[in-house]
Amino acid sequence: MKLIFFLLSLMALVACESKSSKTDWDKQNLKGKVKSIKETPYEAIGYSGEYHKGNLAPRGFANNEFSFDETGKLLKEISYNKNGGVFNVYTYNYDNKGLLLSKDTYDSKGNLEEKSVYKHDLQGNITEENSYNTNGKLKSNNYYIYRYDEKGNQVERYLFVYATDEEGNFSFDKNGTAKIEIIYKEENSYDQKGNKIKSTIQDLFLGKTEISYEYDNRGNLVRKIEAGGVLDGKENVTCKYKFDSKGNWIEMTKTITSQGHSKNLIIERNIEYY
Repeated sequence: MKLIFFLLSLMALVACESKSSKTDWDKQNLKGKVKSIKETPYEAIGYSGEYHKGNLAPRGFANNEFSFDETGKLLKEISYNKNGGVFNVYTYNYDNKGLLLSKDTYDSKGNLEEKSVYKHDLQGNITEENSYNTNGKLKSNNYYIYRYDEKGNQVERYLFVYATDEEGNFSFDKNGTAKIEIIYKEENSYDQKGNKIKSTIQDLFLGKTEISYEYDNRGNLVRKIEAGGVLDGKENVTCKYKFDSKGNWIEMTKTITSQGHSKNLIIERNIEYY
């Protein structure tokens, strides 16, 4: 009951708050009117910080293409496999207020795999996500609650589901209140520029993870240190950049160090502008 009361209280608090109206350009720290981005990761060959491109990096590293409209909304995302072929395509659909209505997921042959439909609160936050298979059958439904500070930074995020029995019916406590289960909780803190500098994540399946972030003067991530998680390990990621005339990075050299081993990557980014 205490958990349910806490979430209901938080929902009432959030209803009185507003969020910052960031575009998808803002979320990716992009400057100018970006039409599309193609990111291609390569294995980095060399040592002591002097690297050159090798083979395409294996799947699991960013190999994506993003397309935006003229207002900065993400319209399409293409995920590529390690051979450069299409793996998945995601399309995003919006209402006349610019709120995300649905996301469609297609396989490499263009067949629809999944459709996710979203609901929002009065501030435009996504509060519910329902995912359906190709037959229109509900696969999963998730619910979200957020809290923002006075600058519009998201300081708390909760993902929860309603508990069900073996037949899929909602479960209730003795007072008739539907039981809920928090799947994911994230608490964030920010610097004066609005950059996220620390996250504490509690995941029902992966456990607790703490992440710290450092940025350059352009707002690009230069270091990320992650500790905890299901393996209770520590990962250190550092990034160095080259930029275009707009101030967007077009090449990143990334070093990932975990459990005494390092992996170096060069990620090229081709950017098209309106």
